[in-house]
Amino acid sequence: MYYMNTDRDNFHDWAREKTDTSLDKVTPPYEELDPEAVGWGRLIVFALIGGILVAAFKWFAGL
Repeated sequence: MYYMNTDRDNFHDWAREKTDTSLDKVTPPYEELDPEAVGWGRLIVFALIGGILVAAFKWFAGL
């Protein structure tokens, strides 16, 4: 015979009512950072990735 697990159901009801704060401490607040510095950092990362991809293609292609 099957019995309902009310503890599990009560927990899911309780968890559904709470706000999700699991990543609040992990993600840095971008509002405090200088937006110009964030933009330059992103540009440098993408330029490095692009350069590595071009170099890898040339190396594999034998150019």
